[in-house]
Amino acid sequence: MSEGEWKTDIAILDDGGKAGKARAIQRLAVSKHDQVVVAHADGSASIFECPTEDDSSKLVQEWKESRFSSENKYVGLAFTPNNDVISCTDGGHLRLIYREEGGETKAPLTTAIPKRLCEWVLSDDGASFAYGGDEVEVSVWDTSRAFDSSRNVLPPQTGGKRKNMDLIEGEVWRARNVANDFLNLRQPVHNTSLTFLSTSGTKGPGHHILAGSRLGSVRRYDTRAARRPVADWKDIAKVGGVKTVQRGNREHEAFVSDHGSNLSALDLRTGRIMYTYSGLAGSIASIAPTSSAFQTPLLASSSLDRFFRLHTAPSSQKGAVLIKEWIKSTAQCVVWDGDMSSSKDAPKEDEDTDSDEDVWNGIPNVEDDNSGSDSESEGETETRKKKRKKGL
Repeated sequence: MSEGEWKTDIAILDDGGKAGKARAIQRLAVSKHDQVVVAHADGSASIFECPTEDDSSKLVQEWKESRFSSENKYVGLAFTPNNDVISCTDGGHLRLIYREEGGETKAPLTTAIPKRLCEWVLSDDGASFAYGGDEVEVSVWDTSRAFDSSRNVLPPQTGGKRKNMDLIEGEVWRARNVANDFLNLRQPVHNTSLTFLSTSGTKGPGHHILAGSRLGSVRRYDTRAARRPVADWKDIAKVGGVKTVQRGNREHEAFVSDHGSNLSALDLRTGRIMYTYSGLAGSIASIAPTSSAFQTPLLASSSLDRFFRLHTAPSSQKGAVLIKEWIKSTAQCVVWDGDMSSSKDAPKEDEDTDSDEDVWNGIPNVEDDNSGSDSESEGETETRKKKRKKGL
């Protein structure tokens, strides 16, 4: 996007926070039909038409989660491929909002899933969703079966013992806790963030899921394999555990942030950090990479220092900051709208946007008319170089 387009998106977030904490935006999603849905801290949600540069946002639809309390928060929000909306709270309140088609209005569907959730995400095809949370293992559900009216009520949740229970109706896969530690003690389950990974090149049904934990580890799951993670990379997050994990622009890339000011690119083949962005002063609240089809891979981020940043996301060198914009209130959510029109104007990946040589090349040489011979000028130049080396 151009700088003007990014400023327009930031204005939407600022407008959402003017009513105070009660109307603070907790989740945000954009559809392929140029619409955006926002979920507020008071349990309400709204759908807007994406504004243009010379137009304001237009309210399309609004509703409120009736089961929402002051202690709840939204942990998931997404558009389905049919442009319907699914929302989820940490209390396991799942709601499907049908969009009007041909003047026909369908009543929303509600259902219940386990409580104490920290993250809920919808798969790209909308057929499945996954969640995880505090003493809630990573779980994958069939979307249509979850909203089936004939589905039995959830059995009582029993905290850590729930791992020994059978799958709930509508649930198709559930992870198993990692092995006990070196003292043979059970490791606590606290999944803070998760994302679906690309399944290109795989055979048969299944998902690859990446999850971050409060203990600072990042785990990769293959729902076609064992219930335990196929990879468990420890100490990826340095401060306060993993806050955000998001699949990257490429097949073997992911971005991870912690509760400090660390934002890193992770190689999913080796579990090693490829590079960490520098110059970030606040904890990252949200990140949003562009798709793999984007000509120049980019990464957007918002942080608690009230800055929006647009980063480069190279594959072989350190990332840099392209745009740094201060906003009035902390942006809790950042999403990419899928617009590919500005990708052709972005700098190519192999271009060094922070190169000092480009700056100095634009400055003309100035000669002193009173200078002496060439030999004297060369001598003065050598003297100045020596002084700079000595720090004089």
